[in-house]
Amino acid sequence: MGSVSLTAPPFTLFGKPDRIDEMPDGRLHLIDYKTGTPPTEAKQRDFEKQLLLAAALAENGGFKALGPREVAKITFFGVKFGTQPVETPLTPEEVAEVWAEFHRLIGAYQRRGQGYTSLRAMFETKFTTDYDHLARYGEWDLSTVACPEDVG
Repeated sequence: MGSVSLTAPPFTLFGKPDRIDEMPDGRLHLIDYKTGTPPTEAKQRDFEKQLLLAAALAENGGFKALGPREVAKITFFGVKFGTQPVETPLTPEEVAEVWAEFHRLIGAYQRRGQGYTSLRAMFETKFTTDYDHLARYGEWDLSTVACPEDVG
């Protein structure tokens, strides 16, 4: 398990990829195994931030035994027969941008006026989950705009 604590705003990100390989040049390769379809590179950048944030953890020294290490690539392997792996090469600049985006997101949620809107960044809306009845997004209708309320 790796972790990195932010000071401003105060927040600790922690996580663990399924596998971390050291490449011959000393950089890291982070791997995640998926029971479903691995996310495309585009979907990773917009919705599936798990391994991108793990790369930021690694580059910021979050995996103590490894120290700060550059991540060369991340790979999602689907465990279903016939599923092709999705390998995404990374640059330090891309990982730094993911880290900066994470800082901005956590900072936004530290502001009192920022609500926790349910279903904020969905990839698609044509599915249901076991928790939809708790979401109250737009008071049960996805076409209705959610109304912020001060809860103290």
